[in-house]
Amino acid sequence: MDRIRAAVKKAGIVVVLGYSERDGTSLYIAQSFIDTTGEILHHRRKIKPTHVERSIWGDARKDGESGEMNMAGFPLFKTPSGGFAQIFGPDGRPLAKALDAGDEGIVTAVIDLKDIDFAKAVIDTVGHYSRPDLLSLLVNPSAAKIVTHID
Repeated sequence: MDRIRAAVKKAGIVVVLGYSERDGTSLYIAQSFIDTTGEILHHRRKIKPTHVERSIWGDARKDGESGEMNMAGFPLFKTPSGGFAQIFGPDGRPLAKALDAGDEGIVTAVIDLKDIDFAKAVIDTVGHYSRPDLLSLLVNPSAAKIVTHID
């Protein structure tokens, strides 16, 4: 990493680098944001590797990470948008024709509920794939605050 940071500093550029990080006997899918001075502004590890990644890389933990990624620190860019609504199956195939740019409408598709089995074999976010120590799914039948802070 020292050589990469030195090259970034020499070039005077900002780099967002994804890489395999070794820590002890474990490998993690990591990402670092390096500024024009070669300093690491932010470092993170993927919390839960996906599908085949799980056989090589380990789960990251929230503690020990170097801070949070906070979108409030980034400037707002107004970008024209609209249209392009589309429905995808669990394998990534489009199931319906996308709306054209700027078009308003409703996109519908016929789905096969058996495709859920395929999706859960790849990623089961509330089953085998879950990380209850970091993430949870809460169903609250009552109205709730939009933002809740948990220590």
